[in-house]
Amino acid sequence: MNKLSILHSSSVLPQPDGAWKEGLPRAIKMRSPRIWQMAYAGTKALLEQVTVPPQSLISATALGALEETKLFLDGLYTEGFGSPRSFIASVHNSMAGKLAIDFKIPGPNLTICDGQNSFASALVTASLLQKSDFPVLLLAIDERTTLLDELTPYLSDSCKQFINSQWEEAAIAFLLDHSDRPGLPQISAYGPKPVESIPTEEELEAWAKEFHAECKPLPLSETSDSFIKPALSIQNIIANKGANNSAVFSYSPSAKAMAATHLCL
Repeated sequence: MNKLSILHSSSVLPQPDGAWKEGLPRAIKMRSPRIWQMAYAGTKALLEQVTVPPQSLISATALGALEETKLFLDGLYTEGFGSPRSFIASVHNSMAGKLAIDFKIPGPNLTICDGQNSFASALVTASLLQKSDFPVLLLAIDERTTLLDELTPYLSDSCKQFINSQWEEAAIAFLLDHSDRPGLPQISAYGPKPVESIPTEEELEAWAKEFHAECKPLPLSETSDSFIKPALSIQNIIANKGANNSAVFSYSPSAKAMAATHLCL
């Protein structure tokens, strides 16, 4: 569980923030898929705060450009030929590649797709990079689409437990460095690991104490009720100056695996 320092963080939540597109270049608005626009806005909001640019980029997304995937498959079904643009956008790692080009991020470019555990898995991946690859921009992003809402009632009962009907889409960006930076929030992640059943509160409390004797876990029902919620929970703790030692757990019902993120302010 290698700790990393959080130099800066930012978030873009399109549902309550109607003005989130205002700072986007015209070309991005006209040509890029909506989730790519969210990714650009989230990255731009973060990089406006920094003096040292990121050297690498890790994207954490469970679904990628779901709307563009639908558009590509619709074309195949109705016309026998899908849109090339939609196909490119539907490839999960294309979004991170475009961000690296737009913001001139020269180092490793990775995309992690692991359901509700995507954020924790991306943090573990970031901790494995070489020191020369830091600072690392970690972007957690997932969009909410009409199709996903239509499909949700048909999911299994265990999956529906972890998809809140009111969940917010978001693009949440963190600039991470090594843990030898004093006075900054420290973050680390563990897992994912297979579990036979959804962990109980007692099991989560025992695991949290492995991070720190005073660490208290947030309820799993609040931190893992959407694909983006683990990252959003961490950002909310930072923004609201929450508990000094917090454990945010995530559980993926499709993978039957859980992960943990420890934040020390």
